[in-house]
Amino acid sequence: MNRNFKLVTIEMGVSRFGTSAFDLMVMWILLHYTGSAFLAGLGDGMLSLPLLLSFIVGAIVDKLRRRKLIAEAAAGVRSIALIPMIMAVMRGPEILVVASSYVAAFLLGMTSDILNSIRTTWSKEFLREDEYKSGSGSYNAVGSLAEAIGFAVPGLLLGIGYSLAILSLLMVFLSSIIPLALIKAKPSISSEGGVSSSIREGLVFIKGNAFMLQFIVISLAANLVFGMSGILFTDLVEEEFKLPPIYMSMLLVTIMIMSILGSIMATRLRGSVGIISAIAMAIMGAAAASIGFIGNVYLDEAPTAVIGVALGVINVVTGAAMLKAVPSQMMARAQGAINTFALTATFLSGAVGGLIIDVATLRGAFLVVGVFLAIIAVIITRLKAVASISV
Repeated sequence: MNRNFKLVTIEMGVSRFGTSAFDLMVMWILLHYTGSAFLAGLGDGMLSLPLLLSFIVGAIVDKLRRRKLIAEAAAGVRSIALIPMIMAVMRGPEILVVASSYVAAFLLGMTSDILNSIRTTWSKEFLREDEYKSGSGSYNAVGSLAEAIGFAVPGLLLGIGYSLAILSLLMVFLSSIIPLALIKAKPSISSEGGVSSSIREGLVFIKGNAFMLQFIVISLAANLVFGMSGILFTDLVEEEFKLPPIYMSMLLVTIMIMSILGSIMATRLRGSVGIISAIAMAIMGAAAASIGFIGNVYLDEAPTAVIGVALGVINVVTGAAMLKAVPSQMMARAQGAINTFALTATFLSGAVGGLIIDVATLRGAFLVVGVFLAIIAVIITRLKAVASISV
């Protein structure tokens, strides 16, 4: 494939590794300091809060000429954001740990949003149409592997000290600048009009595109549920099983490793995006519900693995469908719309997950996730625009 696309994929992998590791670390640290699943889940949600402005970010990115420079700056900002958190966990008090954790999570979420929009635009630019599915498969496989490693690392690093663990992530985010610097992308040609016109154009496009509207509905429901998984697994290991963080990493690593297998499988699948996604979603729902009835962390590995495979399949087929359905000049705004109207559900999902645990117990929370996923699967079968796109 195109050399630039390979560098984009490498940078995404490094960034996703760091973000995934931070996501688990911040929940574990907050749960340790506060003892509140709600506050820990809210820390996880702060990563998604900036996505409320993602559509505007996408409109700006579509207008940018020097996207590479902005991407490099974003990678630098996320490194600096971790410094106050390192100082807080070294010296305290608890209120500073909580505040610095939320600020760091917010800034990581904001810079991730900028980078995601730029990567989406670059992917459309660097790939040929006949490479969309294979490119999406490679991209998601690398991302899943990076997340798997990112989920494994906190279980090891948290044992040597919170400040050293966070410092390690700072170095990871700094290293992501290297592949960005090697990308040879020509300055884009900005279309006429300012950001406001770009926003209006994007809204008109999304309003008139049935696939985008339906895709946003699916993503909204799915991300509300999937966003709960972090706090559910953290509470399962730390509070229910009373085990060290390495076991939490073990479960999440299983999801991501198996999602690589799902990504590979998806490149060989043929058929309607709607049908494939609905089947995968239903399978995930059944697996998630079963975790609530299993009382052994090792036995939980089986349904966790099933979730990973199904997740990999969904990511690839929906990613290929989006590349197929959205024109190049709208890619950043389309990604921004999905982030703003769908992925922002993850801001609330961590806190909602914590509340469900407090009210309905942990096992009840897993059952709720399973039922919601089953409902989403049924909804997908009714969406004609999604079903009409084949991969």
